[in-house]
Amino acid sequence: MAAWTSKIIFLPSVTSTNDYLKEKARCGAEEGTVVWAAEQTVGRGRQNRHWESRPGLGLYCSILLRPQEPFSRLPFYTLFPALAVVEAMEACCNLAVQIKWPNDLVIKKSKMGGILTEASLQGNNLHYVIIGLGLNVYHQESDFSPSLAPHSTSLAREGGRIADLDSLLQEILQVWPHYYQQHHLLPSLVDLIEKWENHCNHMNRRVEVKEGNTIRCGLFAGLNSDGFGRLLIDGTEVTLAQGELSLREVKDVAGC
Repeated sequence: MAAWTSKIIFLPSVTSTNDYLKEKARCGAEEGTVVWAAEQTVGRGRQNRHWESRPGLGLYCSILLRPQEPFSRLPFYTLFPALAVVEAMEACCNLAVQIKWPNDLVIKKSKMGGILTEASLQGNNLHYVIIGLGLNVYHQESDFSPSLAPHSTSLAREGGRIADLDSLLQEILQVWPHYYQQHHLLPSLVDLIEKWENHCNHMNRRVEVKEGNTIRCGLFAGLNSDGFGRLLIDGTEVTLAQGELSLREVKDVAGC
């Protein structure tokens, strides 16, 4: 397995670090290649939502993996990056970051980052996986658009210790190999799932899940053995994939 930091490509500006790295992956870039940009002009989140990536304010990067595993293992590649970021933030910024299923990073229920995992297939196997990471670092309230400001935060706004963006990236890259190399190809993700659930900010809470035009309300009961979400609705368990859906916590049954 190649070193995680086999090659770091820094770009002053790019449309999207994920899209840039896809082209590199198609041309044979090695596992561990990292693309880091000062700004993204067309940054993306899940469901092709726009991700605000103003220059110099956040950490916008993508990492290339070539796991050669079945497609069914794809949820793993959202779970372990979230845990790695949580651990890195605690170590270098002295901040308690939590996870909102499936891919948001939150502090006190305000979003400070997200993970976008995209994959290419060869038959039923993963050919390569690109993990994109966007973190709000130096943002102040005025740096967010009006629609995002009430629900967004940053490491600086939460009083985190921040040296610089390069140091933050290096801290994350030091943590990731532990999770990837220790759990890669393991038949069971029980240990990883338990750690993820311990950092989930809506574990065992009532949530509303919207998928297309369908809205479901129930108790978020963590993850199943494959890494998919578990929603309990009147005692019946429903499996939640990571696709086109959104989740929010509700305070009581009537809220559903």
